Amino acid sequence: EIAQNIIKGRTASGTGDVEDLTGTQVTSILDAFTSGLKGLVPASGGGTTNYLRADGTFAAPPSGGSSSGATGSIQFSDGASGFSSDGANLFWDDTNNRLGIGIAVPLAALHIDGGIGSLANGIAFGDGDTGIYEDYTNSLTISIAGVARWFTNLTYMGFSGQGGAFYAGTPSNVIPSIIPRGSFDTNTGIGSAALDQLSLIAGGVEGARIEGGNSGTVGAHIFIPNLTTAPTLNPTGGGYLFTEAGALRYRGSGGTVTTIATA
Repeated sequence: EIAQNIIKGRTASGTGDVEDLTGTQVTSILDAFTSGLKGLVPASGGGTTNYLRADGTFAAPPSGGSSSGATGSIQFSDGASGFSSDGANLFWDDTNNRLGIGIAVPLAALHIDGGIGSLANGIAFGDGDTGIYEDYTNSLTISIAGVARWFTNLTYMGFSGQGGAFYAGTPSNVIPSIIPRGSFDTNTGIGSAALDQLSLIAGGVEGARIEGGNSGTVGAHIFIPNLTTAPTLNPTGGGYLFTEAGALRYRGSGGTVTTIATA
């Protein structure tokens, strides 16, 4: 018979009598736990958060690293088990719930300030060659397939290049609101000085006006303003119809001026 909690064995070298082993002696003759063997768990090394690894050793939990930068700086990996930040270019304004990209003081829920002049400074979608950017101050451009296609600013909105555009201000009979050639020829197009009027404008000069219900008429009519100077050159492939001192005249390609109706 043996007493409780006694393990019999022998730790001394060579053969001999069976001994009552202490806990330390038992531990010394049993295998330790490793990645390849079952066995005794090693000492933890202290602390309450250490964990047992698969290789049979204890380790402290990995550190998350200390935060980087000023309050509001968004954290990202520094590639060395720590954190880094760039508050000047990636910032969260927790007071106003605003995210700044390229700016440390965002003025909107999402404020992007990558500079101006190209899509590389704006917002791109899909494969990266289509998006929107600030072409110059207070002007937005939409780029499609790497080419500027559409723009809008404080004054005009329309297609880039010589595409059509719209004037954002108040039109008149000499200021067009519909501009066929966009920013390349802003004083030629269709304007309106009043309700129920459309003016054809070329070079900032009204050439003809369609009016509805004006001057006692029922329906629409065409008004042709007087020319300051009548044409002196002969047109090619057609003729000039104009008014001079209230008279309606026509100049043909041969140079003959015919009065169609007197003033």
